[in-house]
Amino acid sequence: MDSLKLQHIMLEVEDLDMVGSALDRAQAADVVPIGLGRHGNDEMLSFHTTAPSGLLIEYGCGDKTIDNSTHKISIYTSGTTWGHRSLSGEAIDH
Repeated sequence: MDSLKLQHIMLEVEDLDMVGSALDRAQAADVVPIGLGRHGNDEMLSFHTTAPSGLLIEYGCGDKTIDNSTHKISIYTSGTTWGHRSLSGEAIDH
């Protein structure tokens, strides 16, 4: 039987400058397997970096706030509106 594995965790920060600064540091360390992009469902702007253990960490800001009293369920056909490309330029849909 295959065991379940954690694919990635997501950290939300306050603003785009924090994301940009972290992206600069991660690129300088060559640990950005998935570049900057925006989620379609929550509108989060993020990139993915790799922890020393190999775990992917998604680092982003600007998610959409949901009011549960008025929210209507939507169906999304893609996880990404734009970006989130691998180092090879391939689109990553997560």
